[in-house]
Amino acid sequence: PSSPQDKLLFAILQRNAATTFGRDHGFSSIQTIADFQDAVPLSDYEDYNSSIDRIARGEPNILTRDPVTRLVPTSGSTSARKLIPWAAGLQRDVNRAIGAWTNDLFRQNPDLKAGPAYWSVSPAVPETQPADFRVPVGFDDDTDYLAGLAGKVIGGIMAVPPAVRHLADTDTFRFHVLLHLVAARGLRLVSVWHPTFFTLLLDSLPDHWDSIIAALRTGTAPTFLPEPLHHQFQANFRSDPSRAQELDSLDSIRPDTIWPHLQLLSAWGEATSPEVRDLTRRFPNTLFEPKGILATEAFVTIPFRDHHPLALTSHFFEFLDADGHIHLAPELEKSKRYEVVVTTSGGLYRYRLRDQVDVTGFLGNTPCLH
Repeated sequence: PSSPQDKLLFAILQRNAATTFGRDHGFSSIQTIADFQDAVPLSDYEDYNSSIDRIARGEPNILTRDPVTRLVPTSGSTSARKLIPWAAGLQRDVNRAIGAWTNDLFRQNPDLKAGPAYWSVSPAVPETQPADFRVPVGFDDDTDYLAGLAGKVIGGIMAVPPAVRHLADTDTFRFHVLLHLVAARGLRLVSVWHPTFFTLLLDSLPDHWDSIIAALRTGTAPTFLPEPLHHQFQANFRSDPSRAQELDSLDSIRPDTIWPHLQLLSAWGEATSPEVRDLTRRFPNTLFEPKGILATEAFVTIPFRDHHPLALTSHFFEFLDADGHIHLAPELEKSKRYEVVVTTSGGLYRYRLRDQVDVTGFLGNTPCLH
């Protein structure tokens, strides 16, 4: 881990030395990791409030040299909503993690390429945009989060049109997601943030079952959307009388029969958790893959070769032990517990994620975390 971690840290420092934050903390004179730790204190989100306010109102070169293209909302269990700056450098770093994960995913499960997938990357909630903000809040489309080649590849196999996530009414949103999912008989992959998100969708399927079958038979979705949204969704939808006839003989509470080719469920959580058990009970013949440790601020681990190694080419990591001592990735010990500290190309420096992780083992020399 040492070589890619060192290379990544000094690339971040060099690129951002002329920013307000970089000048204030002497990035240009930092020669070692110890210098970096002496110059930059550990930080929390509150330490960035004024900087993010300035970024939101259009000031450049505050935390990063790369222009901030989005402020991505997140909400943890210990604080209100946070707005995380999203810049091109952070996008590249995240794509390295997504690229390794999805490449391994399709290598281990090549049949996933034989049909469409449902990816729900970010929460389907409308975001408020203060009038004086010059930087947009949130992503317009889940594939924007992936961007580049990953976004194009995944966008090309989406079972559900990305615009569905902008439907504010919960019942309307669920109907349109389910309509496109049920139409996709060959669905191969479902990747969602939390298992309960998908189980709640499935719980509402009986209420929409007859309307979905009728829409597939006629090719006309219910007209409860205002224009131009209705026209937009109608343009993405086609009749499928044979699928409608097949569904007439199926049970809406047996999702495993509705999607007989579904091969993989991906969601946050351990296979033993009640939420995951509820999901996998509905698909007894489908593999479940737990996601890695993901936050809006950073990818900490990714699923890879049946392990969850540190995403060491995406961000620079430090780890606090119970006594408050700092450790680098090569210094982690199996079965020990640490708190994650991350430095990213998005302008977070020695940022405490407040996640506690256990070291479960190693993939090569890279620690795997739970």
